[in-house]
Amino acid sequence: VYINAERIISWLREQSLGHREYVIKRLDMMFVTIDSKKITGAMLMISFGMGFLFFVLLLPQVIPALLVGCIVTFVGWKIPKRLVDLYSDRRCVQFVDQMVDGLTLMSNGVKSGLSIPQAMKVVADNMPDPISQEFELMLSQTAIGVSIEEVFNDLAKRIPYPDVQMFVTAVNILKDTGGNVAETFDTIAKTIRERIKIEKKIA
Repeated sequence: VYINAERIISWLREQSLGHREYVIKRLDMMFVTIDSKKITGAMLMISFGMGFLFFVLLLPQVIPALLVGCIVTFVGWKIPKRLVDLYSDRRCVQFVDQMVDGLTLMSNGVKSGLSIPQAMKVVADNMPDPISQEFELMLSQTAIGVSIEEVFNDLAKRIPYPDVQMFVTAVNILKDTGGNVAETFDTIAKTIRERIKIEKKIA
């Protein structure tokens, strides 16, 4: 223990404070505003609170009570991270499902003479969350001078799904090389629509 103390302490910090920071960061990326103190309190109650409760319930058998209490504490500390991941995955799937209608709106906007940011504004104004939230954030970033390539790359990081990667790559390539933007958006929308249709058949 003495030899590996630094590694053990680092691991414990990652399993505690690391998970807390992860949860706060992911919630912030999903536009969920919660006080960090409340998140910390909830995670302590789920982990140490539940662990202590099981410890007390199993007394006077000290060793089983201590063992179960530690296990419950460790598992409880991981539960919020897992729940946030599940919520994030569901939100990402919802975003990808909305991309079909969103890209169709963008395609129609580009055909009518709008630029890509203006077409994104149409999507943000006419579609529900989460695609509306994401596009509003992207427009806010461009308004303060962030390049369109960086804005789309940030979207791909927030929603790491193949369909989003394809969309981001297409926009960045078209901006550098030119091409029919509206036709590309229609093609991507059709690709996503067919993939969703196949996945539903499989399900």
